[in-house]
Amino acid sequence: MDERLLTEMENEGIKRKRDFIFQNVSLWWSLRTAYAEEKDHPSGFLHMTERFFSLFIKYIYSKKNMDFLMNDEHRDLIFIGSMKAIIRKNGEYEDNVAQNLLNCFAKMNLSVEMLFPPVPSNKLKKFTGVLPHLKNEAHILPINPYKFKEKKTFGLRFVSSYILNTTYSEAKSALQTYMELFKKRKPRLIVLYNETGALRYPAVVAAKKLGIPVVAIQHGIIYHGHPSYFHIPDNIAQDDDYINYVLPDKTCVYGNYEKKLLETYGSFPSEKIVVTGAPRYDALFKKSSERKDDILNKYGIPKGKKYLLWATQTHDKSMSKSGENLVNADNVFSQMVSMKEWHLIIKLHPGENQKAKLYRKMSKKYGLNITIIGRDADTYELLRTVDAVLIKNSTVGMEAVFAGKPVLLLNLVKSHSLKTYTDYGLGLVINEGKDIKNILKEISDEKFGKEFEKRREHFMYERCANAGKATKAVCTVIENALRRKK
Repeated sequence: MDERLLTEMENEGIKRKRDFIFQNVSLWWSLRTAYAEEKDHPSGFLHMTERFFSLFIKYIYSKKNMDFLMNDEHRDLIFIGSMKAIIRKNGEYEDNVAQNLLNCFAKMNLSVEMLFPPVPSNKLKKFTGVLPHLKNEAHILPINPYKFKEKKTFGLRFVSSYILNTTYSEAKSALQTYMELFKKRKPRLIVLYNETGALRYPAVVAAKKLGIPVVAIQHGIIYHGHPSYFHIPDNIAQDDDYINYVLPDKTCVYGNYEKKLLETYGSFPSEKIVVTGAPRYDALFKKSSERKDDILNKYGIPKGKKYLLWATQTHDKSMSKSGENLVNADNVFSQMVSMKEWHLIIKLHPGENQKAKLYRKMSKKYGLNITIIGRDADTYELLRTVDAVLIKNSTVGMEAVFAGKPVLLLNLVKSHSLKTYTDYGLGLVINEGKDIKNILKEISDEKFGKEFEKRREHFMYERCANAGKATKAVCTVIENALRRKK
């Protein structure tokens, strides 16, 4: 998102933050990113219809599942995660993003309750069957968006106003539920990935109101233009201020780059940011005894080829609206047909339709044999096996560089995240279809490999602190926060 729109969004906050008060808290900050997105790419009636049914499903769930709020058993820590990160691995369900941290909490003998904001789809019902199989007690946050109806004027068209009004209702319900839950459990600490938005930001404010410290952990790529982390100083809360934007007590980030960005771009005080690295990446730096052939057999990948791993993202609404998903797929498949020595592996994002209709259609259209792998696959196993990775803006791109694999960047429709890689000379940018062939030939050259390794080292320094030891670094932050709370 361009800085002009982000600045406009913040100035809008100065005018509007007192118009969205609920329980003495301004929930404008739960809406601002959605507001900017609606101004930039207004939703259509299909999105409004989908949202209508999504809200209804959340309402039905909340009516049936409020009992767990009545439990007043103490918890040391409440961890707010993402249902999209839960995968089935080796016969068990685990959090693909936070499992290292959860294991660390267990070693610290902390009583932990996992809390998941509901996903905006009919997957909510299916996921309830997974909860009992998680190692920690886990619940989905009950949200009743119909309880707090209050129509606000946004100066946007009807569909966009509907999206934002229902988002405001969700934020109010979330704040009330977090307040009730935290009062009952009396946790010593709240830990969460992705502290922004209507279903997560209210947890930060609720904790602050109750005197509970909050540790936030960077959940994905932060870049210049990221709407969730752009703030001007006038909108940052001080002391017992719930009208301006409330920051977590500590935010753990991947590296020095993110720390500088949050300080200059997000107006974060330096003392609230801790460079820890990303616990989710620690496994990348552990030696594996598994042979390449075993991994190929495991996923049914043909042997004797070079492998291009495409981490897809058809669930991205902006890519769907712009037609980018179709453009990307058509160009990739049409070019790979003549690259006989290469085999295309598609790794589906956990949030997208696992039936992969678009990619199966393209496979048939071009007669290209591909391998499609679903959400439960071990991405790190695949990264050890492939020769290059193709992305739009997935965090798999960073993981690929950490693992020593070149990254091809789709820019057939303008991307907002190229600087994550191009600033370090790692940008193998695809501006038109034929660039795919040229780049795959380029990375096969020995000279490319030596230059890539030099640039990768600098990238690692800036974006991947404590490689292989990030979990320990984050756990130290958490231990310190718990110690101060005693």
